[in-house]
Amino acid sequence: MSGWRELLRKGWRSKGVRGALIGTLVLGALSGYALYSLLRKDMPGVNLGQLVDRIGIGMFLVAGLVYAGDLALAIIGWGWIVGTLGEIWDWPQHFRIYCITSVTRRLPGTMWYMLGRIVMYERLRVARSVTAIAGGVEFATTILGGLLVAIITWPIALSGRQINPLWFVAGLLLGGLLINPPILRAVLRRVSPQSAPLDLRYRHLFGWMLLYACVWCGGGGVLYVLANTIHPLPLTMLATLIGIWATSGLVSMLLSFIPFGLGIQELALSALLAPYVGGPEAIVIALLMRGVLTINEVLWALIAGLLGLTGLLRAGQNKQIVTLSPISAIGLSEAKNSEELYEPAAVIPPK
Repeated sequence: MSGWRELLRKGWRSKGVRGALIGTLVLGALSGYALYSLLRKDMPGVNLGQLVDRIGIGMFLVAGLVYAGDLALAIIGWGWIVGTLGEIWDWPQHFRIYCITSVTRRLPGTMWYMLGRIVMYERLRVARSVTAIAGGVEFATTILGGLLVAIITWPIALSGRQINPLWFVAGLLLGGLLINPPILRAVLRRVSPQSAPLDLRYRHLFGWMLLYACVWCGGGGVLYVLANTIHPLPLTMLATLIGIWATSGLVSMLLSFIPFGLGIQELALSALLAPYVGGPEAIVIALLMRGVLTINEVLWALIAGLLGLTGLLRAGQNKQIVTLSPISAIGLSEAKNSEELYEPAAVIPPK
């Protein structure tokens, strides 16, 4: 019994456990407030019964289709980065590894998903340092893409907020200065001296930044589908929601290293959405966004896992065929009887 108490005591002292608990309490408080508002009918446009009716299979299908397109862009970006740094262009493996590890992005604290990527790519003979640097490049170019989207949509989405656009511009310029080919090559040589010279150009970084800017836009499209379900919005609000999604996502990414990072994006998203749809509706939309993204991430992780299992089974069958191929090379038509197929090599001369 004392062993269990000691294990629980050590677990509570862990920053990750405390952060997960604090984040869960934040999400629980938001959920409780949203449910209370629905039951008290504080939302003028929707109550609990209407909300259940609106959240149907059609909404999940539309959001899932938009998410699938956004996921394809993210996989292309990740595969492009790993292919450039590690010279591996196995797209089925990129798809499988990205989808399986993306589920752990929802965990608080450090980037747990990178541990899974490092382990899985190591089996493909990709050095740990290369995968880690690829993850850092992805993180940096994702932030730069989000900053670009925030700058473009700021006059529409955030001009009425007390947010100075110069912060976005300064962040974009600083990130562009830090993430450039000479610095990345120097870091890679420092971390992995035995690695081959890295052929990284400015066009790569610029292309990745634009691609991840499109990924942010796809996430904003999912947010528009969900927000329009709760609070009908005109199509002209799409750019506004894209900017809100990019800004709240940037806040979450920049604070993802603190122990209680869980729930920060929902808080930021609710605060930015509230002037357009109302406070209670904004909380419901933020929670619904988290739920829909999590469901789609789990679904695609299962699909990727099943496809990976099918590939393993097919590889096992091919291995059996290769093992039997020397016998078939003899030629059944040329064999007079079964003894010729299995006749041992003439190491010892016959008597």
